[in-house]
Amino acid sequence: MTNAWNSRRRVLTALAHQEPDRLPLDFMGTASCMVDSAYFSLLKRLGLKGTGREFRKYENTRFYDERVLKALGVDFRRVWLRPSADRPSVPDADGGITDEWGLRRRPTGDLLSYVSSPLESATAGDLKAYPWPNPHATGRLEGLAEEARRLREEGEYAIVARSPTLGMFELAQRLRGMQRFLMDLVLDKEFAIALVQTLKEVHMGLYEAYLDAVGPYVDIVETSDDFGAQNAPLISPALFREIFAPARKELNDLIHRKAPQARVFLHSDGAIVKLIPDFIRIGVEILNPIEPDVPGNDPKTLKSAFGSEIVFHGHLDNKRALSGSSVDARQEVRRIFDGMGPGGGYIMAPTNHIQADVSPDALIEVYRNAQQYGRYGTGGS
Repeated sequence: MTNAWNSRRRVLTALAHQEPDRLPLDFMGTASCMVDSAYFSLLKRLGLKGTGREFRKYENTRFYDERVLKALGVDFRRVWLRPSADRPSVPDADGGITDEWGLRRRPTGDLLSYVSSPLESATAGDLKAYPWPNPHATGRLEGLAEEARRLREEGEYAIVARSPTLGMFELAQRLRGMQRFLMDLVLDKEFAIALVQTLKEVHMGLYEAYLDAVGPYVDIVETSDDFGAQNAPLISPALFREIFAPARKELNDLIHRKAPQARVFLHSDGAIVKLIPDFIRIGVEILNPIEPDVPGNDPKTLKSAFGSEIVFHGHLDNKRALSGSSVDARQEVRRIFDGMGPGGGYIMAPTNHIQADVSPDALIEVYRNAQQYGRYGTGGS
């Protein structure tokens, strides 16, 4: 490898738990895109006309913009599984939509909120008859392999396969209703296990089709599942190990078979420090978002306990640093780089989608300052 640093070398060095020339920066991935109003405000601030790619419709975050990534010095580029052409999401008369999982959402202010639980009254015997998404639906792979191959041949950026769907735990709660499914985990474990296993099979099919197209070209494969509340995991580590760990390990093993050079990324919000040892055991190699304001997520403590086994991704405080002054933005970069940066194994990114209250100036200042302050003492040429 030459002495010159580019984005891909920078990221791969951090993934190997070594210090690159500067802190790797990510944006516009799973849980770090922008709601439309924030996106258009940023375009205006950057003096950019038109829009980037609308990579998905009828979502709270829709746009992916190469111009924004370049302006902020982002080291990653993403590819994504296309939507099904057989069962597209179509808006209804009141502006709501029903997606291919059978989940209905409708506008609530600027956002779309889930308003249905189609499996609320189902039994385990009903699951086979439910119209699950078809992993091999028409349109899912349109132009995908060619795009991933082009990015790899260009060689400039680390390439990420964006998460194609919500996780098994999240989907089970959406389909069944959160309260009902959490009760199932204790009172109707047969149904809970049957639902998780069914969701696992759909996920395996989606990722198999996806990685047959992009597996040889990607450096990271994203998955997601929000296991945490703001104070503790939503379920006990024992219940995670019993019900979810086997299914998620099967999925992670499939990813490693289809893309052996790639790292498995898991997005899981909240206070999930008690689950990190289990995540590592089932093959998670990158953990996002490491929210800064929840118990257990002190950066130096996390790095000391797990920094040699897992890469941390995220940790940028959306609630304060990105809604405050330029001084707040600069202080936030110092906080996270000094806490998470030493020894490599850390990638800076927001801890959630950028909302309307985020100042474009603060966002620009964070990324600008991260490129300057976030330089390692052993930096390259």
